[in-house]
Formats: sequence, structure tokens, C-alpha cells
Amino acid sequence: MANTRSSLKRARQNVKRNTRNKIIRSNTKSTVRNIVDLVKTKAQDALDPQKIYSAYLL
Repeated sequence: MANTRSSLKRARQNVKRNTRNKIIRSNTKSTVRNIVDLVKTKAQDALDPQKIYSAYLL
């Protein structure tokens, strides 16, 4: 009989681990995406002539 108590337990642990890893992976992806967006907007602000000129006037 393949479905012994220990193999069922192991299967449940695998499901838990896979779910946890999926959540971590998706969170990491979205965090990286947010950081990239932030850097992009900062870079665009830095290259905006109007902002450079107003900073020069200060």
C-alpha cells in the first residue's frame, strides 16, 4: 500500500513548502518590479530639464 501515513505526511509537507516558495517568489518579483519602477522615475526626474533648472535657481 503506497499511501502510508508517512508518505501522506510527506506529500502534505511538500505542498506546504511549494506554496510557501511560490508566495516568496511572487513577492520577490513584485518587490524587484517596484524597485525598478522607482529607479526609472528617479532617473527620469533627474534628466528632466525643468527640474534641473529649478534646482539650479535654488
